[in-house]
Amino acid sequence: MPIVPILEESEAIPRDTRYDITWLEPNGIIEDRTVAAPSTSLFTEAFTAIARGGLVMTPDGPCAIEDLLPGDRVITDRGVEPLLWKGSRVIAPTHRNLALYRIAADSLGPSRPAPDLLLGPAARLVSRRTALRTLIGADAALVPVASLADGEAVIRINPMSSVQVFHIGFARHTTFTANGVEVESVHPGKLDRALPHGQERLYMSMFPHLTHPSDFGVLALERLQGDILAKITHVA
Repeated sequence: MPIVPILEESEAIPRDTRYDITWLEPNGIIEDRTVAAPSTSLFTEAFTAIARGGLVMTPDGPCAIEDLLPGDRVITDRGVEPLLWKGSRVIAPTHRNLALYRIAADSLGPSRPAPDLLLGPAARLVSRRTALRTLIGADAALVPVASLADGEAVIRINPMSSVQVFHIGFARHTTFTANGVEVESVHPGKLDRALPHGQERLYMSMFPHLTHPSDFGVLALERLQGDILAKITHVA
């Protein structure tokens, strides 16, 4: 499959990474494309949540994320929803700044995960710590997998060989389960207003089923960071 150069205007950041996308057109046709884009956090975080082999729960049972196709039904926190978008890229041993995280079976509770779950650096998990009600006034929030790495239950690893990692998207931001662990769907958060227009156009071109950043909608849960994240991840 040829790599598609979406933009012709020159950019200071090189487009040195291959991203593969598949999406569902309004007429029900599944389309796919390969795009060359920068390996910056903006782009990487949209494609590196769940490693190949992760099992996403569907009404017909668990399905390996690499086998999911746009249009397939997935069980989410909002009910059964059709998958609209799937993206992937490769993390290689040379990508020293992009770690993977292995969560040991049952380390987060019975069958959470089952079996072991390998996540990418962009993964965020649902936390339901009781302290959240006091800290943010909600019973659940999203925490980055890196914040949970303790060398035992959640282990940071650098792959010995190339690993394909994925992210998936729905009509709205939501959560779903991978190997029994609640994780979030793709969402860019608030795009930096200082982002060069060309990069925003390139980013949005990777989501052909959307036309504007606002089409991602609001976050289903708050993403914790800073002091609150530190407090939650250190609560016994």
